[in-house]
Amino acid sequence: MGSTAHSVQSQRNKKKSEWFKWLKRHIAVPHHVLTNARYRSLSHTAKALLNDLLIQGNGYNNGDFSAAQTVMAPLGWADATRKRAVKALVESEILIVTRVGGKHKCCLYAVSWFPIDECNQKLDVASTTRPPIDFIGENNRRSAEKRKGVVTELSHHRGDKKADTTPR
Repeated sequence: MGSTAHSVQSQRNKKKSEWFKWLKRHIAVPHHVLTNARYRSLSHTAKALLNDLLIQGNGYNNGDFSAAQTVMAPLGWADATRKRAVKALVESEILIVTRVGGKHKCCLYAVSWFPIDECNQKLDVASTTRPPIDFIGENNRRSAEKRKGVVTELSHHRGDKKADTTPR
């Protein structure tokens, strides 16, 4: 009986390893980011741009994401739409500016749920060992506030009025 169970388990492992070989590069957006008010309040356009930026990731280059028009145009981004989406992502602190662009160099960005990587010393900010934003802590505080009857919104970047913190 033990050998049958082992055989079934090894078949499962083989299927799993074949799946992961196919899945070598992928986009990782954790559940606690997807359910966070910062992310939820973004427009669909900003979310789409975020996905296109994450395509540049290799696991070692958070902080080296470029939203330059020369990079994004081949992916179908119009200049004005791209700029609006980048602005929304930065204002919501989903993206962190890691290098301010200038003559002959573009702005670079990091996603705020992963630590910022070194990126060959081309960033204006230091690398980090922790993510710049604690999304898990934010979600926990928000849940506690809801239980207490206090509602807070992160809608300032959409041009809405300040957060409503009155108990409901």
